[in-house]
Amino acid sequence: MPAIRPAITSGTTITALGTGTGGTGTYTISASQNVASETITASNAVPGGSGSGLINGTYCTSQGGSPVNCYLYPGDYGSFSIASGGPWNLYWEAGGFVFSGNLTLTNDTYSYDAMPSGGETIFVAGQFIGSNTFDFNLTAPATTSNPGTSGPWQIAGVVLAGSGSDTGMYGNKGFTPVASLSGAVQFYVTGVVYFPNGTFQSQGSNGLGSSSTSCLELIAGNIVATGATSLGNSCSSLNAISFESTPSTTTYSTALVQ
Repeated sequence: MPAIRPAITSGTTITALGTGTGGTGTYTISASQNVASETITASNAVPGGSGSGLINGTYCTSQGGSPVNCYLYPGDYGSFSIASGGPWNLYWEAGGFVFSGNLTLTNDTYSYDAMPSGGETIFVAGQFIGSNTFDFNLTAPATTSNPGTSGPWQIAGVVLAGSGSDTGMYGNKGFTPVASLSGAVQFYVTGVVYFPNGTFQSQGSNGLGSSSTSCLELIAGNIVATGATSLGNSCSSLNAISFESTPSTTTYSTALVQ
C-alpha cells in the first residue's frame, strides 16, 4: 500500500501487520522513518496493480516478498488488475463485490475463500480475465443478502457474474470475449458463473471445474472450452436455481455440414 502523504518517504509499503488490519493501528513498514501523528491513506489496494483504492479495509502484507498476501473486503470497486510481481494470494471475504470496469488477474494470482464456508458473489461490468498462472477457488453464498446502502448484494448460489458483452464477432480478427481464461488455469469455483451477454472462453491447460468441487454451473451466451472440463447443472446445495439446457434422458448428435 504505497503511502501518498508528503511526509512519508515515497515508495514506503506495509510489510507486516501489528495491531492494525487496514485501519487505525500499528504496522511494520519497509523503511524506518519518523513523522507526526496523522491520518495516513494509501494509493492502491494492490501495489503493482490498479484499483479504486482501499475498500472497507482491503490491505496487502509481505509486499516485496514472495508471496504477497492480500485480503479483499466487499464493496464497490472500479477496474482492478494485477499484471506484475507476485505470486499473489488473494483472500476474498464473504460478501458482495462489484467491479464497474475490468477484473484482470494474471501473473501467479491465487484466489481463495477467506472463510471456510466461502460466501462471495462477484459482479463484473467489464471483462473478466485470468491468465498465466491463475487459480480461482471461490465458493458462492448459500443465502441471498441485501446489505442496503452498506454494500453490494450476495446472491445465493452465484459466485461470479457479468453484464458485459464481447468485442467483435467470434472467430473474427479483433474478437475479445467478455470472460477469458488462458495459460496455466485452475478455475475451481463452487457455484453459478453467469455471463449471459457474451462468450466465456477457457483455454487453460489445467481445466474448467473439478470433480473435487460440489458444482460449477456455467451459463453464458457462448461457451468455448478446451482442456479438462467438469460442469454441473445444479447447485442446489447453495440454494441456486437449477438450469438445464437439454433433458438428461435425450441424446443429440451433431454433424459438420459443408
